[in-house]
Amino acid sequence: KKAASFFLFLFDEEKIRSTLNEVILKEEDNGDYKIRLLLNKWGKISIQTTGLNHIPFSGVVLSKEKIDTRHKYQYFKTTNRKHYDCALRFARENGFLDSIFANERDEVAEGAITNIFIKRKDKLVTPPIESGILNGCYRQYLIDTNKAEEDIVKLNELQNADSIYVANSVIELIKVSLRQ
Repeated sequence: KKAASFFLFLFDEEKIRSTLNEVILKEEDNGDYKIRLLLNKWGKISIQTTGLNHIPFSGVVLSKEKIDTRHKYQYFKTTNRKHYDCALRFARENGFLDSIFANERDEVAEGAITNIFIKRKDKLVTPPIESGILNGCYRQYLIDTNKAEEDIVKLNELQNADSIYVANSVIELIKVSLRQ
């Protein structure tokens, strides 16, 4: 809804909810799955469902590409994500769950499909929105329930962290290792 408003897309919440409910009712006996909803500028809805398989990967790799915190698309879930898709494809082809991005200030930002967390003084810490990240639903849940807090995480701190975690609403929170 926020992205549609920002980019001036037609957003009919009642139609979206109704369409989602139809898909959910149709899929409810098909096991676990994720739903991807696409909305075009004129309000046309496209929905894809994909069965969930256990992801055997437990490591992440650093992307060589930096993100730009001044780029407006950093803060919204859109289809303008070629650099994320390329980095994720590289990670998966090499046996990793995700590719982690830093920004132009060498602050840790986010993964291609996850938010990142480190353990700092017995508290989970995740980069703030201003580091150039999409505020994932599960990330926000962890912040709202006081299980995580926002703070800048420098790249060298990530590389030396004792514990690294990634999260999204599909995998929730999992501990990972970082390939140096």
